[in-house]
Amino acid sequence: MRPVVALLLFAACRTPSPASAPAPVPAPEPEFVIEPGFEPRPEPQPVAGSLEGLPCPDELVLPDEVDPVPTTLIAHTCANEGRLEPARLLIERAYPLASADPTTNYVMARILLASRQEDGNACEREAYMDGILNMLVIASADPALRAALTSQDLFAEARSALRYRIATGAELASITEQQMLGLRFYSRGNGAYGSQHKLFLGPNGVAMYSDLTFDDEGMVTWQERTGTYVITDGKLVLDGTKTFTMGADGVLTDGEDMFKDWLDVPSECEA
Repeated sequence: MRPVVALLLFAACRTPSPASAPAPVPAPEPEFVIEPGFEPRPEPQPVAGSLEGLPCPDELVLPDEVDPVPTTLIAHTCANEGRLEPARLLIERAYPLASADPTTNYVMARILLASRQEDGNACEREAYMDGILNMLVIASADPALRAALTSQDLFAEARSALRYRIATGAELASITEQQMLGLRFYSRGNGAYGSQHKLFLGPNGVAMYSDLTFDDEGMVTWQERTGTYVITDGKLVLDGTKTFTMGADGVLTDGEDMFKDWLDVPSECEA
């Protein structure tokens, strides 16, 4: 058995390479065929990566002060071994000290994704997709890490978000309809029902909307309708009438009313 390892011993190690309410009926998934490379792939995947890590100790001892570089590497190794609890403890100590570092953001995002995929309980684990996507954008400043985002199944859950496309090379000023294909957007959350309007960008400029409706008896159902979309000068035009500015924060901005904006992640954990 390996001895107890204190993180300070690794400080000189080398840096890494690269209100209760009835639950709504889920919206049915649009029956569109997505082009190869942008397929939603929701299967949970184990953490695996290419960083050169440091050993994960059998028993974790967290000193008062930590060096974020070796701490991040140890967290990465622990996660690769399926030990998400110590991995999370470690990366949460390292992250405040290196919140702008691509590698630290990459490892943090991977651990949070693995945590939310382990049992599907993102809320209890405080593994929110909004924060994960922001981390992926920062991580993508490193070309090797950007390449990893496109090749590892762990990131499949993020692929239908605008910020994932930005992290993997899309430029907002010149983004194409092909790069927008398969993206999903959501209205701002509304209590227990979360996002009540959803938007899916399908092939051939077809937009599919899902709207949560309530009848006189309080029954909740999703209604589907279709529209159109085009990309013009880096902006998204829906149904030929409404133009949205695309932001690096994943928001399609209406410009007049924030509640008409579309977000690239659904409302999570508001109920």
